Formats: sequence, structure tokens, C-alpha cells
Amino acid sequence: MPAVTFAGALTVTALLVSSGWVQNQWDGFVNEQPVAHAVQADRFSYLGNNGRLEYIDTALDSWRSDRLKGTGAGTWELEWERTREGAADRFDAHSLYFEVLGELGLVGVLLLGTIFVATFTALAWRARSANRALQMAAFAVALTWSLHAAVDFDWEMAATTVPFFAIAGLAVARSNAAAASGRGWLSAVRLIAAVALLAVAVVPARIAISQARLEQSRTALKADNCTTALAKARSSLDALGVRAEPWEVIGLCEAQARRDGAAVRSLEHAVARDPHNWRYHYSLALVLAVAAKDPMPQVRVATALNPLEALNKLAKIQLRGLRGRRLSDAAERLPLPND
Repeated sequence: MPAVTFAGALTVTALLVSSGWVQNQWDGFVNEQPVAHAVQADRFSYLGNNGRLEYIDTALDSWRSDRLKGTGAGTWELEWERTREGAADRFDAHSLYFEVLGELGLVGVLLLGTIFVATFTALAWRARSANRALQMAAFAVALTWSLHAAVDFDWEMAATTVPFFAIAGLAVARSNAAAASGRGWLSAVRLIAAVALLAVAVVPARIAISQARLEQSRTALKADNCTTALAKARSSLDALGVRAEPWEVIGLCEAQARRDGAAVRSLEHAVARDPHNWRYHYSLALVLAVAAKDPMPQVRVATALNPLEALNKLAKIQLRGLRGRRLSDAAERLPLPND
């Protein structure tokens, strides 16, 4: 039966290729421009790339700047802001594989590939067992997820990504009887590996705690509650001290309290931790201007990092040529960066 199914799939594929259908779909994906769909169901039959090729080009440009290790985790958005041709804000490359390539280079792709090779090899091996129908279903689910991760950002959503690892893990797990018959040294290796994974899990746990406190601090800042914002931002740094974001919140609150020196130092900490992020240079320009100091060097850096950002353009217009109290008043009227 599997052989018949495989032969049928090959036949259908050959017919589609020979008829030109596959080539037409590929041309449509590559050449069609983003379109708006009045009816969402129409998206199921839309085969255009919807702007994704431009996102992939941005990732490839990042990779070319450092082919071995990329530009760093989370930097695709910064590269997009620096080089984009339109004003649209985007936060990821959609494609898991190209984003990892751009941000983490060949090292990241190799590590990611190791995960997939190990997973699919184990699933294919288990498909030889008596429960091959169940194992093949698990293989199909994993394959579908991995293919879709190449073109859309479902891989960033826990609702779609957790099932991939959960189903794969259940499918390749050994039965209790098989585990009981395993060698003692192999069981010890597994125990050591489990302990090591738990130790490594401390890092994402600290990131999650820090992020939750950061979000609370930003919410408080928007509500003009700097007492809470400062406390939560400092708590976020206690959980993970390498982050730039809490220092921005601290600096803006210090500026609001007219502690100008502390505000400037806090934003300088943010810039030092993330020097290629335009928003920290913009925020530093604001607190410098509030302190009646020249903000224009920071405005120029922010503009170079994100030329199409409206806030950078506004700051350049509103702050240029001003001094003293007029400069401080103009800075206080400028909006803060959006999250």
C-alpha cells in the first residue's frame, strides 16, 4: 500500500510539472505584488509572495555582512529599518530559515539544521515500527510545519510551534518496556543530558521574567506613572542586566523628573547595549534636548539607522537651531518612540 501511494504521488507530480502548472504558480509567487483581499477566504487561492521576497533579501544582506555568525539575534528588524524602500514597519523576515541565516549566520543554520535532521531521522526510523500509520502521521505534521516555516511566521507562535515539538517528541519516545531494557550507562547519559537541558532553560526563563517586567514598566510609562515604571524597569534589569530596553524607560522617567544627568547616563547605557537601534539614539536626543544640550548628533545617527522614520524627521525639523529653554520645551513636545 505505501508503494502504491508513493507511485500515485509521483505520477500526479509529474503531470503537474509537465502541464506547466508548477511553473505558473512559481512565476505567480515571484512576480505578483502584495494585494488587499476584501474577502479573507480569497487568500487561500492567492499565490503571490505578498512582499516576502523583500524580507528575504534583507535577511540575505545581513548574512553577507557576516556569513559565519550573522548580525546577531533580533537584528533583522534593524536591518529592515535601515534599508527599507517603503514606510511599512516589519519585525521579522517571515521565513524561519532566512531569518536565522541573516541573524545567526552559518553557525545558526547548522544548529537549526541539526534539530530538524535529528527530528526527521528519528520519525522516519520509527515509521518502520508496528505503529507506522501513527508515526507517518507525526512525520507529516512535522514536515508541514517545517515547510510552512519557510514562508510565514507561524514558527513564532506557541500555538503552532509547541505541537511540532510535542508531537515529534511523543512519536520518537521509547516505550516504558524499551526504556527499562536499556543499558545503565545509556540511562545515565540521558539523565545528564536532561539535567543539562534544565540548566540551559534558566536563560530563557530569565528572559521571560525580564520581558514581563519590561512590559509592565512600559505600560506604566505610557500612563505617566514613573514610580511604577522605574521599579519595574530596574526589576527587569535584575532578571537580565544586558538589555537596553529597561534603560530607555529609566532614562525617560529620569528626564520627566528633571534629573537630567541621570537621564542622559541611562540612555547612554541603552545606546551602548544596542548601538544599531535608532530608537535609543532618538530617546537620547530627547533627554539631551530636555537638558538643553545639543541633540543633533544623536538625531543624525538615528536618522541614518532609520531614514524613513517619521519621528526622526520630526525631531530634525523641531530641534534644529534651537538653544536653551526653547530647545527643552520643543523636546518635551515631541512624542516618545512607539513600541
